[in-house]
Amino acid sequence: MLRILMLLLPLTASAETLKLRSKAEVNAVIAGLEGGRILLQDGRKLPRAEVEEIVFAQKEAAKPASAVVASPEDKARSAELFKEAAEFGELYPDMDGLILQDHGEFVLREDGTWLYRSRFIGQVLKDDVKRQWGTLMEYFEDGRSRAQILKATVYLPDGRVLPLDPDRVSVTRPQSGDLFFTSYRFVNYSVPGLEKGAIIETVTEREEYNPFRKDFFFPAFYFQGYQPIKSTRLSITVPKSVRLEYAAKHFDGKLSKAASPSASEAGGDATYAWELRDMPPIIPEPEMNQPGDFVPRVAASVFKGWGPILSWLRKMYEERTAPGPALTRFTQDLVKDAKTDDEKVAAIYHYLQKRIRYIAVKMGVASGWGGYDANLTFERQYGCCIDKALLFTAMLKVAGIESTPLLVDTNYAADHEWDIPDIAFQHAINLVKLPGRRLVLDSTGYDYRYPYFADMDHGVGSLNVFDGKVESVPVPAPADNSSTNIFNMRVLDNGNAFVNYAAKPTGPREAAQRGYYKRIKDAELKKMFQGRANRVSAGAELLLYKLYDLDDVSKPFTLELEYQMPGYAIRAGDLRIVKLPEFVQSFDEVSLEKRAYDIEYRSSFERRYSYVIDIPKRYEVAFLPEKVKFKDKHGAFEAGCRAEDNPASGRKVVCGAVLQVTSRVIPAADYPEYRSFLRRVSRYTENQLFFRETP
Repeated sequence: MLRILMLLLPLTASAETLKLRSKAEVNAVIAGLEGGRILLQDGRKLPRAEVEEIVFAQKEAAKPASAVVASPEDKARSAELFKEAAEFGELYPDMDGLILQDHGEFVLREDGTWLYRSRFIGQVLKDDVKRQWGTLMEYFEDGRSRAQILKATVYLPDGRVLPLDPDRVSVTRPQSGDLFFTSYRFVNYSVPGLEKGAIIETVTEREEYNPFRKDFFFPAFYFQGYQPIKSTRLSITVPKSVRLEYAAKHFDGKLSKAASPSASEAGGDATYAWELRDMPPIIPEPEMNQPGDFVPRVAASVFKGWGPILSWLRKMYEERTAPGPALTRFTQDLVKDAKTDDEKVAAIYHYLQKRIRYIAVKMGVASGWGGYDANLTFERQYGCCIDKALLFTAMLKVAGIESTPLLVDTNYAADHEWDIPDIAFQHAINLVKLPGRRLVLDSTGYDYRYPYFADMDHGVGSLNVFDGKVESVPVPAPADNSSTNIFNMRVLDNGNAFVNYAAKPTGPREAAQRGYYKRIKDAELKKMFQGRANRVSAGAELLLYKLYDLDDVSKPFTLELEYQMPGYAIRAGDLRIVKLPEFVQSFDEVSLEKRAYDIEYRSSFERRYSYVIDIPKRYEVAFLPEKVKFKDKHGAFEAGCRAEDNPASGRKVVCGAVLQVTSRVIPAADYPEYRSFLRRVSRYTENQLFFRETP
């Protein structure tokens, strides 16, 4: 489902759109790469394996910027802005940019058409902001809307002025490969001459001159971003005959008075306006929640409740989930050998993952929010999230199982605003109703074994279209998102060691590993696993690697490695020191002394470690980590080691550990205790085993 929101701060947007394997989209500036993660300018880190495609808007070749002789008005404007920036910058030193103005104006007309105008003024202080603000983009849909860049003036410190060059404005479609086709296009402008120290002033506009529903109007706005803002303002103008419903969230403390808008009337219109001044920047923190969860924001609508939207969607979904003869015959054959409802659901779920390719064709509202008819999606063998959700419901209907599509925002985005109805959803999944229980499933993924589903859906709110209500998607238990690591080791007299390792993940962790290894070429696997062994011990030699049921999503995926490590048991006098492979845990999210924002994971999770170590008879245990068990309100950790000396099986050391994080979101108020808990876990996992050599 295509999500179009005017919620970006600052207004000017980078061309990068990251399409995730989950089919969610993230619009952000890419700051770089760090290991297996893509770093975004706003502080977020996305696993590289989760990013399926990076979309760049087409850019025309740069032309040299031409300055004009500044008019007296330009000179006065330039002097005014640089003075304002200098005074504001004293309050916020060492920033990458200063935003002097970020204003959004929505105007709803009597005939249901509407206009959005954005006004932005910012000073560039570092290169990353220059890249971000240096590309203006505004989308539009052929036949429904138009977009314009009305102003893009650069004021340079030396007094030069670079006005908007109309010849540099281009209209493009996104370079989205073969997975996403839309009728949307973009007006683009690469701002010439923008440099550090310069001030840019822009005005852009989008007009919905032919809305598909003249009663659909859902303005929204954020009042804080990653640079300080001197003035941020939203105004919404509607005919006086229209009652505007709105929700102002996160106007806390001294901002509380600004939650109520100023109201004015002119002619036949009423205008509601919110303004905040001197807004501090968001300072990114590891694993932080999304800005929309805490920054001041306003959402508005002309509907008081969800009724009109639900009625519109329900009618479309009921029509498009009626199975035709071909789909009915196919589904009946697909589930004919299933003996239980679970087996029926699993067969359909895995068929949709494996056979219905994700390709989004968005040509108009009915396909964008309503999806295509399930029979057409079945015939084509491709579709987007809502197409697959409707097909899932239709096939389950044939199997005699009730289900409904759910519309959601993934937990990569801010929590949806449920107090004010809208249609700005990112994604569509399914609720399946079985006797005595309800399952949530997401058929857009390719690698989730039934009954697991994508962790981006965990803990989010959802619009249940057929049941006509808002409800939460549950966060599964930690054991349903687990990485189980089993090590069988043999240490020799000379300190060399052999390791047999097995990984048995579950849930999203299993899907992530399955998807990752499926994309690695066979020729690269050995090299990759050899590198993994070397990270455990320099000089290690990989002996074997096997991937079990990698391509059969209906069966558990397992990874097995064998490698040998020369001199792994390090000699220190008469002692031998042994580290537990891959046991040390580190947690970036608790690296700060204090946090302003919540920690937000994709889901709850569990990490399990099991070690059985055969040791020589002449190794006597000198020290083993003690048995521990400690808890936090958001997690628990249990670990310990013991020695075994059995005439039949020989001398062994057995160690095990289980870490469970039970909460998806850790409130900032709970951070001190949670930080202490994870730091205790980290310190414990640094323990080593000590053995004394005897003659």
